[in-house]
Amino acid sequence: MAGTLLGAADKTRPPSCHGVSSLAATQVDYKIKVTSTSSLFIDTEVEVPEVPLVREYVENLLRFKSHTEYTVCDMDDLVLAEPGEEAPGVECRAWQPYENGGGRLSTATVLPDANGGVHGFSFGDPVTD
Repeated sequence: MAGTLLGAADKTRPPSCHGVSSLAATQVDYKIKVTSTSSLFIDTEVEVPEVPLVREYVENLLRFKSHTEYTVCDMDDLVLAEPGEEAPGVECRAWQPYENGGGRLSTATVLPDANGGVHGFSFGDPVTD
């Protein structure tokens, strides 16, 4: 079974947690392989060569993961990336201010998953303390 995932250009909804945003519509091909069936369940495997990453979604997720509102990702509004691999052309940073002044600036590598989300950030050493 094969199909196409379309991102809808709907300006009334907030960005989806799966990387589809009102910013752009994109087309991504995928394959679904049925691995086993029973009377109630169907087990499947999804193969997606590239997934869309939306900057707004990635920055919001980084805010949550780094516990700070000060995040920025240097990337296009929409980037296609291979699942499980470092997203090319994406550089993210999170600023965590200290209560008594100063703060910590960390860099983060974006690792997309096959569902169009991000299964992890790999934080580098702090740039400043």
